[in-house]
Amino acid sequence: MDLITKIAQENEQKQREKKEYMNTLKKEVNANNFFTDDDAKGFVSKEIFLDEIHSLNKYDLQKIEDFFNKISHKERLYISQFPQAMEGKSFTYYSVKPISKTVVTGYKLPAITGMSQLIDYYTKDYFKFDLKFEELYNNANS
Repeated sequence: MDLITKIAQENEQKQREKKEYMNTLKKEVNANNFFTDDDAKGFVSKEIFLDEIHSLNKYDLQKIEDFFNKISHKERLYISQFPQAMEGKSFTYYSVKPISKTVVTGYKLPAITGMSQLIDYYTKDYFKFDLKFEELYNNANS
């Protein structure tokens, strides 16, 4: 192995170790701190969350659940910067597409309260996420 290759491999290993270490320092967002009722730095109150999700159709609810699953598994996503209005809908919607060579279709994600901040934190890689829609719903109802 030549010197350049050896140095490059060592640098890559150091970068991986640094990234792993930085990930251990990140706060995890989950059902226990998602709501402002439980954590002042949360994303939305339980009441508003429940009001909004109860106004959504099955497709929109599935897309919110899917989005929470994808960010919790650190999947790479393209998310539009601003939500767009859709005719006949009471919410605006983000365009979400997986960054993948095999998946070319995306979906519309309702811009419920707190979603903008959540997306911002996700795209800037500020936190780790462990969001499960069912846990959030149960916590909001408690």
